Amino acid sequence: MGAIRVFFRLLIVGLSLVFMVIWLILNHYIRGEDMVRSIRHRMWYARTILKILGVHVSSEGPIPTEPVLFMANHRSHLDPVLSFHAPMYVVAKAEVEKWPIIGLGCKLCGAIYVKRDQKSSRKQTLITMLENWKLGRSILIYPEGTTNEGITTKELKRGGFRLAAENGIPIVPVAIEYEYTSDYWVRNMLFLPHTMNMFGKKRTNVKVYYGEALKSDDAESLEEKTKTWIDTELGKMQQNFLIDDAGYHSE
Repeated sequence: MGAIRVFFRLLIVGLSLVFMVIWLILNHYIRGEDMVRSIRHRMWYARTILKILGVHVSSEGPIPTEPVLFMANHRSHLDPVLSFHAPMYVVAKAEVEKWPIIGLGCKLCGAIYVKRDQKSSRKQTLITMLENWKLGRSILIYPEGTTNEGITTKELKRGGFRLAAENGIPIVPVAIEYEYTSDYWVRNMLFLPHTMNMFGKKRTNVKVYYGEALKSDDAESLEEKTKTWIDTELGKMQQNFLIDDAGYHSE
């Protein structure tokens, strides 16, 4: 049954992804570039894909109507798909741009690619983020810089917090937790085995909590408050799970 589920989900997700990218390209050339339209289509696509994959997202917290900088912890490469609650640009590692179809689809839907090992790329990414925020667009970043399996966040990168402090950008902290640690995509996990595991599961439970907007001209203070809030919420989420050798699972 698991193998059949994997096959049909791969088929449906693959075909729908190709359709979405073709739709975006046609709209771009026929109706003109409209990133708001593209991002809203991505949000619809994300909801659809999550239903196909049996991913059930429980969300809490206020969704801001003003442009903000969302700061989230990072568990899996599925995390950006969870960002369907509000229109937002997503900062992603440059390697994603090279993924067949997915890379192009993400770019057409507002992805901002960054080469994390290049200072010039990180600097340009911050400039692009500021430009988009001034245009009234929210941006989502993962300040840990990579996926993390720890019960708390890693040390957060300071760049986004400096940008927010210097330009008066509100930061909304976001905590993401999965039911099982096996749902994380961390360390050197290969794409295919992890994808097969996720596509084969009947149901995947995820929690996404949004905090109140934080604002300060002190980057260090913003970083500390964001990390504290995310770590505290992760702890609350984990308290609702039992821990065994397989990871976390619902009571």
